[in-house]
Amino acid sequence: MRRKWFRCNCKVATIRTKIQSVDINQPGVIRENDEFILSCVARGSPSMTFRWFKDGTFVNLTFTRHKWIKLIKDPHVTDQYTALLAVGTARKYDEGKFTCQVEDFNIQQCKSKFVKVKRPPLVKIEPMSLTVRKGQNFTVKCVTLEGNGGIIGKYTYSWTKNKELLPVRTDSERYETLYPAGTILQVFGIEKDVHFSCLVQDSLTSSERSIQVHFLDKQVHPCSNETKYGLIWPETAPDTEYVQECPKDYSGIISRKCMLRDGKTPAWGAPDFSQCTGEFLRKVYEQFQFNYRTKSVKESAELRGIHQDVKRETFAFCSNLMCWNVFV
Repeated sequence: MRRKWFRCNCKVATIRTKIQSVDINQPGVIRENDEFILSCVARGSPSMTFRWFKDGTFVNLTFTRHKWIKLIKDPHVTDQYTALLAVGTARKYDEGKFTCQVEDFNIQQCKSKFVKVKRPPLVKIEPMSLTVRKGQNFTVKCVTLEGNGGIIGKYTYSWTKNKELLPVRTDSERYETLYPAGTILQVFGIEKDVHFSCLVQDSLTSSERSIQVHFLDKQVHPCSNETKYGLIWPETAPDTEYVQECPKDYSGIISRKCMLRDGKTPAWGAPDFSQCTGEFLRKVYEQFQFNYRTKSVKESAELRGIHQDVKRETFAFCSNLMCWNVFV
């Protein structure tokens, strides 16, 4: 379906009708998941109307849950009104030029404000889970995928062990920065389960990724290393899960549990692919979720219904057949 664009046909305003300002409650860059509120102040008659556009497209609030609009009459200034557009949970798709259109007596005025949204660093940790034996050394790598530094400065990297900040060097651990954007943690033997987290920060945002390391006693037999469903499943302690990333072109994680049959025999269970999301369908869904399109109410509802049907049927199909080629 062809996309329609709206044009703000602005004319020279009369003295009676005029946009005073378009402002935002948070100066500078907006962090993803934060709230921001745009305000459009104008003077005119009580019949004056306000409309909001983003990058030339009408902001449709029919289905969205994280945006709202409100009109306020100024009690102190005659004929002055303020239209608010709030975004409760900012996403990268909310970045762009927001335009307030005011119409009064068939005269239109437009004024815009550009909003910049900063995502937290996209962090990858390898491996995502691990089973080790007594005296075994191992390393964990943590990298930012978009390169070195965000909008403001470089990223800084640190590690925690069981939620406590880890010094750069201890008797059993040490870490260093990797060029151009990452860090590597070296661990020299453990004798019990431990939880490590990698914290990546800049002056505005932060992200954290964790790994659970399971300690395996000599007397305990693990699930053996195997290749199945097109993926590698390394040796894993019983009653624990091995976690890894979804296959190429999918986002999310896969988990597979090592179970004890009859309470004593380790065996791999079926992998859980339900958190894998196809990139193409995810982007399509997000476009409609954020409502910066000109679809009719009926068309948007139908597309949402189709997405939910595909998602439900695919998950049910893959749960029964243990397939890994998940489409949503």
